[in-house]
Amino acid sequence: MAATKLRLVLNVLVRLFCRRTRTLFVVFLIGNAVVLTTILSVSVLPIANDVGCDTVDRPVDVSDDDYVESQWRIVKLRQILDFQEEEMIVSSRRRTKQSIDDVDGRRRSTGSDEGRDVDCLKLVDVRERQFVAAGWTKAVYKAVHLGRDVAVKQVNFYGHDMTDCLRRLTPWECYRKSAAKIMKEIVLLRELAHPNVLKVLGFCIPNGDSAKDEVTSSGLSLVTELGQSLDMIRLLQSSWENRLRIVLGVTRLVHHLSNSPLGSLVMNDFRRQQFVLVDGEPKLSDVDDVELEEPVCRSDDDCTSRHEAAELTLRVPCVAGRCRGYNEKQNIYNAGRHFVSFLLPHGAPLSLRPRVDAIVQAFDNVTWDSSRLLHSLQEVFRLFSTGEYLGRTEGDAGRRPRPNYDRLEHFDLLDVHDYRCQFTVSGNSCTLSVFDDREAMDICDEDRDCRAFVFTSITSWTGRRIAHFKSNYTSATKNNSTDLYIKIK
Repeated sequence: MAATKLRLVLNVLVRLFCRRTRTLFVVFLIGNAVVLTTILSVSVLPIANDVGCDTVDRPVDVSDDDYVESQWRIVKLRQILDFQEEEMIVSSRRRTKQSIDDVDGRRRSTGSDEGRDVDCLKLVDVRERQFVAAGWTKAVYKAVHLGRDVAVKQVNFYGHDMTDCLRRLTPWECYRKSAAKIMKEIVLLRELAHPNVLKVLGFCIPNGDSAKDEVTSSGLSLVTELGQSLDMIRLLQSSWENRLRIVLGVTRLVHHLSNSPLGSLVMNDFRRQQFVLVDGEPKLSDVDDVELEEPVCRSDDDCTSRHEAAELTLRVPCVAGRCRGYNEKQNIYNAGRHFVSFLLPHGAPLSLRPRVDAIVQAFDNVTWDSSRLLHSLQEVFRLFSTGEYLGRTEGDAGRRPRPNYDRLEHFDLLDVHDYRCQFTVSGNSCTLSVFDDREAMDICDEDRDCRAFVFTSITSWTGRRIAHFKSNYTSATKNNSTDLYIKIK
């Protein structure tokens, strides 16, 4: 393990050495720890040219300080993530806590994180645990902490990893191996903090040498936001607006992975099972298969991947011994295959379909990078949320109803005359988001079952208004937050 650490550190030093602005380091190996100390910054470009530095490079448009920080953080994460089969969790626990403390320190200094809400002592306050799901390594429980629903992840003693390991090792050794994977997840989820990555609320890594660590008998625990699994059938039946939110969130994540503080990362298992919905927003919840670096290569031929199902071949250049752009293209391809192609086209507004079709094709064929894909989707969102997609002129924006509608201010048809319609956001009624009352009239005009609609002050995630479409207009009641529109025959 020490040899692996030293190799990683030396690799970073060589990369730092082969750059115009150089920093010299002293490396101390103290037991299993690696300490890197800066002692001098000098210019050594002539020397670098003499040692074959054209084979060592870094991404373009990356500052010296950012590159140093990125490479060193990868080394530190590798100390946690590159566990050997015989690695003992006892010897790694200290390094994991140090890495987590480093992340916490950076966030406190930048004000980007509220800190840890749950630790080993507070874990006893997590109540009402209910089993949710289990995988090969982890079991997930729904629980309540300070009145908030949370998810608690712990080692699955009956999972595939434990049962398979017990054929060769002792129960305690097998537990340590499974617990190591949860420790990896703690580090990566916090390092990749993003609106579309599941937020870590806290964790418990017992020391085993303190009485206060015995307050919980469940051992290593990770506490996160509680999300709902992504049900593809339910998503396909939801409104286009909600499906746009899923696609936009996944695309933001793809862009984040391509530009993360650790460099360009790849999700080797990029499927809906790795995501959950938190308040309607898709969030990455499983980082077991996230790869930190792009593939090693000797030539461009090593940077070609063939996807037989799509009859697609992806090629990127081999630069400085790495397949530059490989991770981003793989993420785009898998995001298109598992999310965009299914969710975005169906039900898109007619005027937005050319843009939507171009985005879907770009995902399918991986012809755009993540920045262009994100920009294009944000433009679709803008056109949809502002009503520009309706193609109206400036004089068309008034709220005055057309002659074939009567408007009754502050009236409602609560829980009466409901019917199901396509893309409704409610289970037993026809409830849709609209830009204004005029768009609601257009929808009602085209629906033979619609005889009235209730225009509310409630807004969707895009800022559009919610309207309830009704099959009749009798039994109206007063409601200061709604207006009732009745279709005149």
